[in-house]
Amino acid sequence: MNINIRHLHRAIMRCPSFSAAQTLTLIALTNVLDWGTWSGAVSFKYLAYEAGVSYGAVRRALDHFIDLGLMT
Repeated sequence: MNINIRHLHRAIMRCPSFSAAQTLTLIALTNVLDWGTWSGAVSFKYLAYEAGVSYGAVRRALDHFIDLGLMT
């Protein structure tokens, strides 16, 4: 399957189980990860800035994604 950033962002935005802050955090995260390894170093502060949400919202969003098994 060939996926590009636009398709990925659309899929994230259409996920009904994500809050607005979770959606924005995940979109910001996809913009900083290495797509070859799906890894990368990024701070909570940077994600908060990029997503336009609070530091706490980023922490809660990432905790939610970990609980869902989307990341470790």
